Amino acid sequence: KLENYTLLYFSSSFIIFAIYVLYCKYNFSYIFAKTKFNPVLTKEIFFYSSWNLYGSFAAVSKSQGINIILNIFFGVLINAAYAVTNTVSSVISTLINSVTAAINPQIYKSYAQKDNERNFDLITYGSKYSYLFAVLLISPLYLSTEVIMELWLESVPDYSVEFIKLTLVATVINCLSGPLMTGIQATGKIKAYQIIVGFVVFANLPISYALLYLFEQPTIPFLVSIAIAIVSMYLRLFFLNRLTGYDISSFFKNALLPSVLVTLSFSIFYFIINSINYSDNLFIVFIVKSSLVTIVNILSIYLLGIKNKERYFIRKKLIGILKWK
Repeated sequence: KLENYTLLYFSSSFIIFAIYVLYCKYNFSYIFAKTKFNPVLTKEIFFYSSWNLYGSFAAVSKSQGINIILNIFFGVLINAAYAVTNTVSSVISTLINSVTAAINPQIYKSYAQKDNERNFDLITYGSKYSYLFAVLLISPLYLSTEVIMELWLESVPDYSVEFIKLTLVATVINCLSGPLMTGIQATGKIKAYQIIVGFVVFANLPISYALLYLFEQPTIPFLVSIAIAIVSMYLRLFFLNRLTGYDISSFFKNALLPSVLVTLSFSIFYFIINSINYSDNLFIVFIVKSSLVTIVNILSIYLLGIKNKERYFIRKKLIGILKWK
């Protein structure tokens, strides 16, 4: 059975690859024109890919290393909770990446065209919108994690609720970093960036191990991940500023400040709604909480997360949709 699944996987991968090749050949025929071997360009591509591979290795090591460390200190039961957490995190990350996938090509294009104003705006507002979308998406899950886990699993692994909540926090923070990473990648000068940020990301493992040795709390690696996510964001801002002249104060004013205000609004609502007990039916509790938090987040994003011109644009679009109907 394993051999059949492996064969099916490679066959489907080859078919998808062939479809990509045919599409590119039909739409970008100039790519397939005969060209001479360019050793300089090949060298640049090789080193660029190598440093990206180093950064990816650090991220994968951090993710899988936490699993190993938790197993060393607490055994397989905690690993079960971590597996559930990874499943939830993967789904959420995929949905959030669908937003940044539309922004990233524009960041590369504007940098290549030396349109710094547009490039910086795309990075700043891409960070803000990614974060706000993540808050809107994640808030109902964060608010009702216990309820969702009880509805989803018959037996909820210990610490899985705490792991998921802390992972969601780290995921939201990393949303601010997404367009920053794209802005740095667009420059092609990623050696120092990957070495330093990759080292910081990888440092999650020794720091987590040392703290677990001292305190033996399973949530420690996730708290360290949140701290590392914040430090990495500041390092990416520093490198983006050094490489492109990006205005860090603009990021704080136009991306970070609105994000913090929306987060504070949700935090206040979170403590209020969690203090109310209104039903023993888990599904009703989930629906009510999710609806309320979504409404609150939409209002706080509209009032605190966006500017007047953005509100005007939204109103104009809504009026156009209503008139069309």
